[in-house]
Amino acid sequence: HPHQLVCDAFFSLDSAAYAGRSDEHGYHFLGYLIEGNGVTLYHSGDTQPYPGWYERVKKWNMDVAFLPISHRDNLHYTQAVYFCALHQPRLVVPMHFGMFPDYTEDPIRFLGALRRNVPAQRAEVLQVGLKFCYPSGV
Repeated sequence: HPHQLVCDAFFSLDSAAYAGRSDEHGYHFLGYLIEGNGVTLYHSGDTQPYPGWYERVKKWNMDVAFLPISHRDNLHYTQAVYFCALHQPRLVVPMHFGMFPDYTEDPIRFLGALRRNVPAQRAEVLQVGLKFCYPSGV
């Protein structure tokens, strides 16, 4: 099957929104970095910047970064733009906007800020229920 994921490596990173909040079982809130089929995908989980986040994430060359831009409990769209300027994923996909009534961040503002500040950054706003495939080896 051409879209089957072969996972070469799977890493968990403590979630920036709750950095340092852990107990004897480890961190409660995680983001994930997955390498497979020649693609490195970063799904940050609920995220806010925290000391050490840059250093933890910069170890990988990301093909796709899924970043939450709800502004409440997650990134403000300008913080997501800054993330892209620092880490330069090949593609960024905003998420979590509009999930709840108080998650009011607008992905169109995010795209506009990307065009102005990181013009080479590719971005895609996914539609609910549609399939998304990122080609391996791009």
